[in-house]
This record gives sequence, structure tokens and C-alpha cells, in this order.
Amino acid sequence: PHLAPPAPPTMTAYNVGDVASLLGASSETAGPPSSDLFQRRKRPRAQASAALEALVEERLKEKKAKKAKKAQVEEQQEAETHEEKQRTIFVGNLPVSLKKRHVERFFSRYGRVEAVRLRSMAVKGVKIDEAGNQSLMRKVAANRGELDTDVKKSCNAYVRYEDKEAVDKALEADGAELGDRHIRVDRLQGSQALFNASRTLFLGSLPYTVDEEDVRHKFIELLSASHGGDVVQGVRLIRDKSTLLGKGFGYLLLSSKAAVADALRLPEVSFGGRVARVQTCGRRFKTQNARGDVKPEKKQKKAKRNAESFEGARASELDGARRRLASKKLRKPSKGQIGTNKSTSKARKAEKAEKAEKAEKAEK
Repeated sequence: PHLAPPAPPTMTAYNVGDVASLLGASSETAGPPSSDLFQRRKRPRAQASAALEALVEERLKEKKAKKAKKAQVEEQQEAETHEEKQRTIFVGNLPVSLKKRHVERFFSRYGRVEAVRLRSMAVKGVKIDEAGNQSLMRKVAANRGELDTDVKKSCNAYVRYEDKEAVDKALEADGAELGDRHIRVDRLQGSQALFNASRTLFLGSLPYTVDEEDVRHKFIELLSASHGGDVVQGVRLIRDKSTLLGKGFGYLLLSSKAAVADALRLPEVSFGGRVARVQTCGRRFKTQNARGDVKPEKKQKKAKRNAESFEGARASELDGARRRLASKKLRKPSKGQIGTNKSTSKARKAEKAEKAEKAEKAEK
């Protein structure tokens, strides 16, 4: 006989975990209760603050370690740089045609050369990929030999020796002739021993394109007859850093003070059609200019002032500060007059009113 289908199960209230039990899950494989999933897990406040403090402290330690390491590296580099500077000399007024090997060969007679750098070359403009990079443009032009000798015919160099003792020996090459020019040798940080203000002249109003050798030959020609061919011991022209053109002035070191005096007496020294201004280095006289003569206008004004001081009332015994003090005393009011300005003004008004009344009566 046909069997009737089983009756559907009656629905009762749903309990958490009924579906999992139907699918075969047991208490061992079951996860956490669903009621726990919707609860906010709170970390203890003390534990969170301790973790944050530990993280901040660790970051500070790392930062301090990096800073100390950076300072140590900078200090080491500075010490190395200072030590390298003591082993380096500056060489000026070198011919631009010289190469590094020529400079190294010349200065190797004083000691073993470690490195040579050529600088301050006037170059022509060349096209490069990086527009506006002047240092790269200069380097490329110097390597290609694109030099502008119309602007500057010389260059500078830095020669670094392996030993400090070689620097003192290399200073003997100051004024030596290398190529067709007289070089200038000095320590990298400068030396007061190579500068003597009493034997140095200031040259002004120079052409911008004048060369050091032109200045040297000009003064040798004018002063060698009385002071010998080595009367000029050094020439330094001040140039613009970017264009390397001269700024129109420079310095000339002579062999003696007598040569300086004779150079100041020269009537006219011209370069390229311009008359140079020859003066001593520094102001030596308060009432005189650098050449030692007073300007005519100042002479006339001073003479006029001195003449007027002995004319008329100015020639009296009360001269100068005493005369001014006496005039101030004459203008100074007495003690009785101080503070009576209001009363005197009222009295004057009253006098004017009386005069006006008398005038009206007289007219009537």
C-alpha cells in the first residue's frame, strides 16, 4: 500500500549552533560563540601606552645613532680636508696651453705630487644636454679645448703633495717662468709672509681684458733702469668669478720701497689707451690722497676759511667755542623771565587795546 509522506518537523525556537549541528560540527571543531564576535575587544590602556612609549624610545635611539654617525663622518671628512689643504698649494697665472701632466712634471721636483686640478679657464659656449648647467658646460668646453683666450690667457691650478714638507719647498717657485708666463705660488689658505703692504701698489682704471704679463712688462720697462730687471715680483688682477673678465683693478708687488716711490712718481702709465691709476695700498695720510697730494679745491676752501677767521669780529679774543658760548648766553633769558610768557603776552594785548582806543578817540 502507498505510504504517506512523513509529516514536516515542527519549528521550534532557534538556538545558536543548531545549523552547525545539522552540518555535522561538534563542540570540538566549533569556533567561538557568535555572541563573542560582536563584542569589542578592549586592550588595556596601560598596555597600549607602554607599547607606544617603547616604540617612541626605539625611534629616538635610532635617530640619535644616525645623527652621531653623521657627525662622526663629517668630522672625519673635515679633518681629512684640513689635512689635505695643508698639503696643497695654489698656482696662479699658468698658461692655458699647459696640461695636467706638464704641471705635475714641473712641481714634482719639490716632492711627490698626489693630484693636480686646473681651474679658472675662460671657455667658449658649447651645447650640452643639460641646459643651464654652467659647471658641466665649462668642463666639457675645457676638455674639448674650446678656450676663450681673448678674455683670459691664463688659468689656475691646485697641486696636492703627499707630504707637507714639499709645500715649503714648492713656495720657492713663486715668480718662476713656466711656459711664457711668470707663475704665482702660494699656500692654499694664504700666507702673510708673501704679502708686503709697504712694497705693494694698487692699480686702478685698468682695461677689463688686460693681462698680467702686460702689466709686468710695462713696469719692468719703466723701472728696470734704476731697480733691475727683477723689480716686479708679483702681479694680481681681480677678475669676475662668472665671466673671468677683469674688474678694472689689481695689485703690483715690487722689489723695494724705493721702487714703489719711483712708481708713484711716474707721470703716466697707460694700458690699451687708458691711463692707469697708481696708488699705495691703503690710506696712509689723513689729509692727503693715496698719491700724496692734496686736491686744489680743498686747498682753496681751507685757505679761504683760515683767512676769514682772522677778519673783523672773528679776530677778537672770543674765538671759536668761547664766542659761540657767549652768543648763547646773550640769547638765554634770565631767571625772572622764565615762565612769564603768558603774562607778558596778556600785557602786550592790553597795551594794543589801549592804543586802539586812543586812536579811535583821536579820530572822533
